[in-house]
Amino acid sequence: MWCHVPFSEWETPRRQLLSWLIVAVCSFVVISAVMWFGGFIGVPVAMLAACGLTLAWVVLFVVSLNAAWDCRQDLGKSLLASVAPLGAFGLAVALALPVMWATAWVFDWTFVLRNHSSFQEIVRVAEAGRFDGSAGGYQEYKGTTFLIDEGPPKRVAFLKPGGFLDNWSGIVYDPTGDVMLADGWIATGQFVAPERITKLFDGDLVSCRPLLKNFYNCSFT
Repeated sequence: MWCHVPFSEWETPRRQLLSWLIVAVCSFVVISAVMWFGGFIGVPVAMLAACGLTLAWVVLFVVSLNAAWDCRQDLGKSLLASVAPLGAFGLAVALALPVMWATAWVFDWTFVLRNHSSFQEIVRVAEAGRFDGSAGGYQEYKGTTFLIDEGPPKRVAFLKPGGFLDNWSGIVYDPTGDVMLADGWIATGQFVAPERITKLFDGDLVSCRPLLKNFYNCSFT
């Protein structure tokens, strides 16, 4: 990215930081997107993206040190050029989680809004008793994969792409909203929520956050 910046201008930290910021944000978006879509394959791809980001920082660091040496007669410019990579690293750390969370948030809402009518139809059919959820396991209706918990009340989980080993995420329909009791663990390692919530869909429900009415974005392990 910064290869197009004339080498003589590398003594300007603003340009260095801007170039790094663009690379960092793009890398974080790629990592988040691959993890959201890719499941198991997302892990090595995310690692490759992280390695690319690290390599980019090393290049930036070397070029900045060279620029600092070239302008060593001007102590101010030399100091700014030499510390620019540290500022870039700080920006990367500060932006990493917000950018990845924002990317995942966009994908979550896109997934829900694009499939909401299908989800509602499956919920209506499930509440009418046309699916047998007592046996457990995945079911499919018109191309949509889902799980049913007979309850009462009857709940439906729609699987999102991705997932890794026994960790998965899905959009859960819960007319009571009780899935919001799931909020991770306490210091002893026990779940915050009662077992009637954490054991829904034969998994360990870790956390949920609200989306549309009666629909929640939930994570299982």
